Amino acid sequence: MFTNVVLFDKISLERSGFMYNKKIGAFIQEKRIDAKITQEELARKMHVSIATIDKWEKGKSLPNIKKLEKLSIVLGTSIVEMLSGDTSIQDMDLIIKKLKFKNKIKYIIAFVLIIVLAMIFICF
Repeated sequence: MFTNVVLFDKISLERSGFMYNKKIGAFIQEKRIDAKITQEELARKMHVSIATIDKWEKGKSLPNIKKLEKLSIVLGTSIVEMLSGDTSIQDMDLIIKKLKFKNKIKYIIAFVLIIVLAMIFICF
């Protein structure tokens, strides 16, 4: 019976976004540490209290959209990366750009091939 309650609480926390908040919070903390900024320095730059930074990093709350934009600039990351809690988004963007470029090349080759075939057909 007790395990069901614990399991239910875990599921409800995940559905409520708590786990999502924790992932974002861990990402904020990681980026802050990478930037060699203390919580106090970040709080000063963001014009919030140290307690607010601590809540963000623990996933107890998230910055509003205006703070999120400034936070991404201060930490040298994008809002998309911050909301996903993952830096591999940049890698995915790069892959998408490469695929789009390859598709453009395929269309250009197909177009040139059609023109060459049309010229051959007209000449004969």
